[in-house]
Amino acid sequence: MDGKAQLDKDSVSITDRYAFALQLLQYEIQRLWTIFGLFLLAETVLLSGTAQVFDHAVLVYSGSAVGVLLLFPWWATFENTRKFYLLRLSQAKDFEPDVGAFLTEGQRLAAGHKISRTRSGSDDENIQISWVLRFMRPQRSGWFLMVLFAASFIGISALKACATG
Repeated sequence: MDGKAQLDKDSVSITDRYAFALQLLQYEIQRLWTIFGLFLLAETVLLSGTAQVFDHAVLVYSGSAVGVLLLFPWWATFENTRKFYLLRLSQAKDFEPDVGAFLTEGQRLAAGHKISRTRSGSDDENIQISWVLRFMRPQRSGWFLMVLFAASFIGISALKACATG
């Protein structure tokens, strides 16, 4: 042996492996939104500070440049962690339908399908996401927010150029 512990897949139930896959998926979701939130906070503080020092051209231009440059690592990190999330989602779905169709039904809902659920003692419940909400899914919303920040930084610089020009 090379010193690495080997796990016999047959010794762990499919339910336990599914639960572990879901834990990894949850970790990736938390990581994705924690990193996204950190960049969002940094950009917000920088944008606010840049707007506060509008009377000082050097600070406006340098703050705007840093804000725009910071968008590249924000985008790269967002996309990188999103890919890990998609990997973990795919891995967890490998255990379906043996343990249920939880993630598969969620994917169908995200694709626009109507999901009908029947609970004992109640009427059928139909769940569907509108096309507008499907269009502005988290990935596109993240991109939109980044573009909005870029436009804000460029706009502040343009306003300062017009005011001093």
